[in-house]
Amino acid sequence: MLPLLTALDDKLVVFGSGDEVRLDFDPSKLPGLPQGWVRDYFFAANGYEKDMDFYAAEGNFVAPLPFLRMGDYPYPAGKSFPLDDAHVNYLLEYNTRQISGNEQRGYWFDYGPK
Repeated sequence: MLPLLTALDDKLVVFGSGDEVRLDFDPSKLPGLPQGWVRDYFFAANGYEKDMDFYAAEGNFVAPLPFLRMGDYPYPAGKSFPLDDAHVNYLLEYNTRQISGNEQRGYWFDYGPK
């Protein structure tokens, strides 16, 4: 999964509920600080978040996958996830998770009788 985390591109890690990415590094290799100074760390990430809630477009599905030049999401008719060799290989290699079939099937709001 590391190759998906090292470049700013359309190849994103698809997370499921409970998944995480952990960042480890050795700060002892950084230059020392002057007396009284403290160091803050920032983690910058590029990604998209998609809930399985009432307001999410196709919340029960991974697709449609976001991509950098999509404009709006969900993207309008006529736009699609890139399907050149590099993107298709990404889909085949990384987006292969199987689900058990016991997951929550979706969320809805019951407005009552019509």
